Amino acid sequence: MLEKFCLFCELPLSGRVRAKEDVLPKWLLTHLDLKTSDRLRGVHMSDLGTRHRPPRVQGAHTILQGAVCEKCNNQWMSDLETRVGPIIRALSLGHPLSLKKADAANLSTWTFKTLALYNITTNYRPLVALTDFRHVYRERTPPPGRHVELAYLSEAVPTTFATRMSPIKFLLLPSNSNKQDIARRVDESSFVITMQIGKLLLQVAGLPSFGIWTRSDERRDDVFRIFPQIPDEFAWPPKRNFDGSIDSFNASVGMRLFFDVPN
Repeated sequence: MLEKFCLFCELPLSGRVRAKEDVLPKWLLTHLDLKTSDRLRGVHMSDLGTRHRPPRVQGAHTILQGAVCEKCNNQWMSDLETRVGPIIRALSLGHPLSLKKADAANLSTWTFKTLALYNITTNYRPLVALTDFRHVYRERTPPPGRHVELAYLSEAVPTTFATRMSPIKFLLLPSNSNKQDIARRVDESSFVITMQIGKLLLQVAGLPSFGIWTRSDERRDDVFRIFPQIPDEFAWPPKRNFDGSIDSFNASVGMRLFFDVPN
């Protein structure tokens, strides 16, 4: 049997060293009033509405990740939950809040860590590379080439919980490019993972691993980026609400290719 290692610190997992990490922390389930008997239904759809896999229904308290060591779980990850928990609760309810740079940095790390773990714990194909988890452990920030963004749904029910996952689908490519090959490589090396917690939308976008890309949706003023451009300070709720749903939020990431790097 192959020895398993912690996703974050790479410590060998055996016996009591191994923890069962609550991907959705207990404070969040309590905040959303999700009880032990509540079931979360994960349906993974393409941008055209095609179902990729049958729905996976899990109990709210059974979304556990076993590839995390006890030390990571009980130390830096626990400290991060303590710092971010009150912020998430306030943002999800739409309470007025002024966040400093340290708050935004902690929130971006928590968002990336939580959505990355959620992806590899569901029945959707893994979208996040192991190197991303190890970067979070070493640097306590999301990796380069990853964007973390927020949006506000003013009309949402405060106890709403939902997720969406997909590769990046909206691409602007040079006219002389091999569009089919590029689309295949983007599908293999990019991701958008989105979560709704009450009135708060959270999103991580992983840019393709090849070529030189820029976001084609940069000018949106209803989506607020907190990584890698960590703001010195920002007020919540934002001046402009997100005009859509978690589905449109997940599909809103567009990429423009400036320069391709052949295989």
